[in-house]
Amino acid sequence: MTMEPIKVLTANMDKPNSASIDVYLDAGGYQAAQSALKMKSDEITQLVKDSELRGKLLEEIKKAGKPYGLYFEDVQGGFTLTTRELPQAFQVLPVIVWRVYADGRPDQLVRGVDIVGTPLASLNRILVTGNTTQIFNGVCGAESGSVPVSASAPAMLFSEMEVQKRAASRERPPILSPPGFEDSADGAATLKSSGGVQ
Repeated sequence: MTMEPIKVLTANMDKPNSASIDVYLDAGGYQAAQSALKMKSDEITQLVKDSELRGKLLEEIKKAGKPYGLYFEDVQGGFTLTTRELPQAFQVLPVIVWRVYADGRPDQLVRGVDIVGTPLASLNRILVTGNTTQIFNGVCGAESGSVPVSASAPAMLFSEMEVQKRAASRERPPILSPPGFEDSADGAATLKSSGGVQ
């Protein structure tokens, strides 16, 4: 069984008038430039740094011989066990997780995955970190009550990370847009003017 090569640079060569600007635009040309023109300079810098980490993630996926890796974009918090009587363990509750494929397929949103593990084992698996620090604000449950806490860390690339399936939830995403909004042709919700006294 032979595999067809994945064309990247020569993907449009077989199309008629492949050197024309119209064929280039139809294939998605200049989309990155158009996106960059709408961004602030610090957002562009962050995007470049994130793309370097993404490249290193893809290298690790291929080196490990895996079909994909996971990119955790955002988390809502988590908890840890730190008493002497129980095992030292933690669980992080991600909000947005992407499956990143080594073969170049588009990223796929993943639902219902949590990060779990033991702190020392996880820290030993950090390969590289980004240059920009992000801040997380939350609440820590203590014996005396809830205590506001903050944590800061850069983006991190791990050689491996232990994950588990989240307990099934019966919640479903809403079918209708929120009141006062209407769906546009592209599926995005837009604010509908009430026309009332303001």
